[in-house]
Amino acid sequence: MASKHEGPKCHVCVQCCRSFADKYLLAAHEKSAKKEGLWKCDQSGLAVGSENDHKELVKTNMPDKCYRCEECFKTYKRKTNISRHASTSHKSVNTD
Repeated sequence: MASKHEGPKCHVCVQCCRSFADKYLLAAHEKSAKKEGLWKCDQSGLAVGSENDHKELVKTNMPDKCYRCEECFKTYKRKTNISRHASTSHKSVNTD
């Protein structure tokens, strides 16, 4: 029997780059990580200390075929979906 957590992990933590199949798991992770005050990328092992570093780690460690909005950090499986999101939700966001 397949677990419901085995699907694509497109919900990415902007702080440490860890990805989750379900949005509620990401929210729980972010809540517990904020209490600890230390962010570490599970994939690269790097600790990061600035928002720009977080964004760069997310870009380099993002799972294949997941696209993240740079403005609101929503994630999509298809580039067409993030392009549509950007054009309707944000006027000047680059989706590349």
